[in-house]
Amino acid sequence: MFWAALQIDETSFAIFDIFTNNAGREAHFAGQVAGLLNERAAELVAGGWDDGVVANVHNFDILAIK
Repeated sequence: MFWAALQIDETSFAIFDIFTNNAGREAHFAGQVAGLLNERAAELVAGGWDDGVVANVHNFDILAIK
């Protein structure tokens, strides 16, 4: 897995994750860090877990890496 934390502006941040397959992505969201974020999402993320975190997860296929 590869990940990077991004600062978009003064108050907006993002996390960019790359997984080798869907099983890796599913394991990540079932893991300890995701569980802790889920517990505190209401205070950390606008919209909480469902409307803030999950609603902003987007999946893409990587076409090339250099």
